[in-house]
Amino acid sequence: MSTPVEDLIGEIATTDGIAVGRDDPKARAERVLNAALNASRQTMDEAAAAGARSAVEAVRREMERGANTIAGTVNGLRWLIMVNLLASVVALGAALLALSGKL
Repeated sequence: MSTPVEDLIGEIATTDGIAVGRDDPKARAERVLNAALNASRQTMDEAAAAGARSAVEAVRREMERGANTIAGTVNGLRWLIMVNLLASVVALGAALLALSGKL
């Protein structure tokens, strides 16, 4: 006595001329599932890579902005130092003139 699955396999073989095994539907389902999982994994990998690139770009922009701010501050301080140095030279010259008059 044959099982319903064996009857169905025989019917497919006679009507369609295709040899089907007992595990054929399971194998197809497994292949479809594996293909879907691989596609999903690939999509997740691509999304993670895009997110990492975006994060790196954001950090780079912030670092450049900070470096530009520091460079502007350093340039401003450089100007202030030069003005103070000039004022010191003028004060030193005035002190020397004042001392030379007393000597």
